[in-house]
Amino acid sequence: MPKIIDNVRERAIDEARKVLIGRGYRALTIRQIANELGIAPGTFYNYFPSKEYLAANVMLEDWHQLTQEFESGLCDQTPEQVFAGLFDLVRSFSLRFVPAWKEYEVHDSSRPMIHQYHGVLVQQLAGYLCRVIPTAQQEKEPWLADFLAEMILRFGSDSDADYDSILPAAEKLLRNVSSDGSVDKQI
Repeated sequence: MPKIIDNVRERAIDEARKVLIGRGYRALTIRQIANELGIAPGTFYNYFPSKEYLAANVMLEDWHQLTQEFESGLCDQTPEQVFAGLFDLVRSFSLRFVPAWKEYEVHDSSRPMIHQYHGVLVQQLAGYLCRVIPTAQQEKEPWLADFLAEMILRFGSDSDADYDSILPAAEKLLRNVSSDGSVDKQI
């Protein structure tokens, strides 16, 4: 039976976060993190099967924290406010890991993980949007929440894109939602 040590997961994620944010994905090694924790690399693999899995866990933990903060302020917001908030959420998350993203995205073994989590993120962002887009509009335009979520991911994670450049498109897509949340019949 593998040796289980208290708080290894949490400590490993904290150490890996420092490396990812400060020096990037290439600088992250299982051996280095295991040494920081005072355990053997073989023991470390009981907690994280790979470097990619460790990096993904760091990012997922940070994403979870940001989404919890976002959810706490979600009540009584318009679709435009939620769209702007989600854009800010994705932007702040992406900027936090800039050194890691540049290397992580081109690493061959990370491609399947990126593809898998992209779909999960789209569904999560679309879920937030569905909470504020009126049901009548969702029935009329069932693609809208997913489309807006893709837009947020695409431009929110691009440090060269700014919110003001996508705002007109978002407003056009959401234009038939009045300020009281009812759907305007005009298109």
